[in-house]
Amino acid sequence: MTRKKTFEKFYAVNQCEEQAVFSLKKREEADAHDTCVCYHQFAVYGIPKKMTFEEEDRMYMGNTERLTKIADVRGTVILCKELIRRGEDPWLICDDQDGNLSYAMTVLTAPEGPLNEEDGDPYQDVYYLDEITMAEDFREDRVIRKRILQELPNLIFRFLHVAPELFVHYPYPNEIEAEKDERVEILENLNDQRLRAAMDQLFNFGGEKEKSNIVSYGEKYQFSEEELALLYPDDSTPPYPEEAKNKEEFELFESIGYLELGDSRLLCMEVDQI
Repeated sequence: MTRKKTFEKFYAVNQCEEQAVFSLKKREEADAHDTCVCYHQFAVYGIPKKMTFEEEDRMYMGNTERLTKIADVRGTVILCKELIRRGEDPWLICDDQDGNLSYAMTVLTAPEGPLNEEDGDPYQDVYYLDEITMAEDFREDRVIRKRILQELPNLIFRFLHVAPELFVHYPYPNEIEAEKDERVEILENLNDQRLRAAMDQLFNFGGEKEKSNIVSYGEKYQFSEEELALLYPDDSTPPYPEEAKNKEEFELFESIGYLELGDSRLLCMEVDQI
């Protein structure tokens, strides 16, 4: 049996190479989507306990031959303060970019969220942690994973030179066997029929000669308010049930200061200073 390597120090390296295009004739205002919502990725390596001076020099020059790959970390910085200064809506910009960012900003800007305009503070930057992908040999190593999470605010400041006040993460649910409500399945089928009929009418799919006098039941069905609520749950409905939570993931994040915002499944940690 191979003994797992242990490390006392780690090496993190920025993996994002930035590019920019500018004009010879005039200065153009940078697009908020490109400059205020910044995807970022870095890798974490374990440093051997014994290294020669030459090997250390090569490491600081970016050579990772003597190091052991531990994890890749991916996330996005949302510069809310700069977006608001430009007259932009941070939620709208994130909604244009990505569904996960859109959901996170929806929760953060809700009446009980830390970015709400009534009694919160919209002028806070956000780091959305997408994923920490541990290497095969370290997939079950919660100690190193936790240490990476603890160091994350410092690493983001080091690499991106910004200090987000909020760090958030949305843990994906465990797969659970759950039978969908038969009534919901029927309503979804009816809704699909209505949508297909509307698209056919709007774009004339199939041409004039293929038009039919046959009308599907779903095309003319009128949904009640109760049925619409089943099809389209409101924002107070949790994204997934309590039993689908990844308990270990929630416990790990909560152990270093993250808290779930309501029943949103979005974990959030406020960082006062680096």
